[in-house]
Amino acid sequence: MNPRAVLDGLIIRLKKNVDFLNELDRLVGDGDHGTTLERIAQNLSLKKEEVENYPTLFFKLANSFSSSGGGAASALFSYCFMRVYKLAKKWENSTIFTVERLKEITGEFADSIQRVGRAKVGDKTMLDIWYLFFQWLNSVNSVLLADLPLFKKLANNKLKNLLEDQKSLVAGAGRASYIGERTKGKMDPGSASSRMIIQSFLDAVE
Repeated sequence: MNPRAVLDGLIIRLKKNVDFLNELDRLVGDGDHGTTLERIAQNLSLKKEEVENYPTLFFKLANSFSSSGGGAASALFSYCFMRVYKLAKKWENSTIFTVERLKEITGEFADSIQRVGRAKVGDKTMLDIWYLFFQWLNSVNSVLLADLPLFKKLANNKLKNLLEDQKSLVAGAGRASYIGERTKGKMDPGSASSRMIIQSFLDAVE
């Protein structure tokens, strides 16, 4: 899939879920996670014509998150996308997106979040989504990968289940950890937006 089409899909997802993400964020933060991502989406809309390949897309994403003024989550997304940009510069054909490249991206995100955020899997942060989905991708066999529609369906179901399963946890890191038990049964806003980002790249796999 053309990287501009991937960006279009991400912009649509972020704009569509502004109220949903704000509501999730009200429990643990300022209630503006969705508004921040909407502002990022609007900024990205102005840069679509500058996106020529996947490295360029990741660079634009890193810059847009960095300039959003959205606090810790935006800064972390920016750092991760910049790391992915450096990784993608090495791709021989930077306009093609495969399952292997999806693995590279999710693995880099998981590693970067652990390095900077110092969270652990199970702390109810976005790391749960990126790391556990990366693990799932690495467990997928070649037979399933040969059937891309089925693979994408199962991958989307996995993302949905990861987010649902995470709700039963108590936040052990980040701002949400200050309210502890009150986070049980609630969805983490950064994890919810992470799912949207992954879904947009999942759409691109060919």
